[in-house]
Amino acid sequence: MSEEGGRRNYNEMTDWTDDSNKGPLTAKSDGTNSVYSLFVQDEMILMNERLTLYLGGRLDYWEITDLMDWTTVGNAGANEYEDRDETYFSPKGSVKYRASNSTTLRVSLAKAFTAPRLHDILGGYSKDANSMRLSSPYLEPEKATCWEAGIDQTIFDKTLFRATYFENYLRDYKYTESWVEDGINYSTAMTGGKSRIRGFELGIRHQLTSFLSAYANMTYQDTEVTEDEQNPEIEGKHMTNVPREIYNFGLLLEDYAGFKGSITGRYASKAYANSSNLDTTSHVYGSYDAYFTMDAKVGYEIIEGLMVSFSVDSLPYTFKKLITI
Repeated sequence: MSEEGGRRNYNEMTDWTDDSNKGPLTAKSDGTNSVYSLFVQDEMILMNERLTLYLGGRLDYWEITDLMDWTTVGNAGANEYEDRDETYFSPKGSVKYRASNSTTLRVSLAKAFTAPRLHDILGGYSKDANSMRLSSPYLEPEKATCWEAGIDQTIFDKTLFRATYFENYLRDYKYTESWVEDGINYSTAMTGGKSRIRGFELGIRHQLTSFLSAYANMTYQDTEVTEDEQNPEIEGKHMTNVPREIYNFGLLLEDYAGFKGSITGRYASKAYANSSNLDTTSHVYGSYDAYFTMDAKVGYEIIEGLMVSFSVDSLPYTFKKLITI
């Protein structure tokens, strides 16, 4: 994957599609961000198919090239940055043990690598005239070490319960730093320090009929910034953009006279947007409030291999718009 792009800031622009009405150029940036990955995995079945081992790994090569920015604001002027690259290997291993026909135990351990996005590196975009996203040319890739353990329990061949406990340990994790200066809301992406996420997942799926099933699950996440030399005052705070609770539920129509479909719902609790966790007020500009959405989809297989489908996202909002119109 490779992304190439840039940004341009002008003093005035009443119509962005018309070059003739643009004011003086005040800032610009360009760069190329590339990630190349190779993934391999092997499955081994042992002990009369009771024990299954998965061993794998992913090799990532990341590079950022031709990165520059220029601005007339202050004394920053033009800057050209050295090309950077990094190679990282992420191993993964997991074990599944079928203790009985209805009970399966599982455990896994893995490492992960996430390269920064060009969108965050270049910055420059703004939500309105009083906000500005600054560039972050020195963003580092995020790394994580993760493990989880869980159990799957089937009852009467129709109901499946799942329970999982997990822990994720991150370093150079990405977060957003925000502040206000001279009436302007500034923000920038940052990486650095360490954090951890602990939590659990609970889920249930029940086969109502031969073609209709229902499911529900929830995730609880307890996050903490454990170390940050650049910003030590945020140590002990919750991570940004990570809700503490997430709930999902839905009905799945698997195959009935050629029809397939689903109705799904999702709820996520309030998340912090500020690394110091100061944004505790809801329903105000800039807050990441709790939200609930519902989606629906239905499809019909006209002939084998050819299906038409219709879907609606955010049902309550869509119906509200229709009623308003």
